Amino acid sequence: MNYFPGWHSQNNVGELIINQNIWQKLSSNHQMIIKHVCEANDLNSYVSMNFNQIKPMNELSRKGVKLKNLNNKVLKNLKKAWKEVVQEESKKDPLLAEVYAAHQKFRDQYAIWGEKGYLK
Repeated sequence: MNYFPGWHSQNNVGELIINQNIWQKLSSNHQMIIKHVCEANDLNSYVSMNFNQIKPMNELSRKGVKLKNLNNKVLKNLKKAWKEVVQEESKKDPLLAEVYAAHQKFRDQYAIWGEKGYLK
């Protein structure tokens, strides 16, 4: 049995970290090249990640693995537990609190598109 959606990993993110002092010493052309390469890498990763799910899921299905969706009650409980954990951990870690607040602000703004933008 394989349950979806994968609660633990909705998206994978790659990152490039460059020391601010070094970044500022780069020419604007070099900065632009790095930004565009990172954008292209993100797009390529997103498209590849989605496309590359098809073959293994079909193979698992052919081998008898049942592909099931988590029911709404389980998803609701996972969301509740996550909120409890992140709120508790945010009290101990100011950086986590800052990142989570920014993430939640984005999700709140994105909700209108997330709810209406795709066929269900």
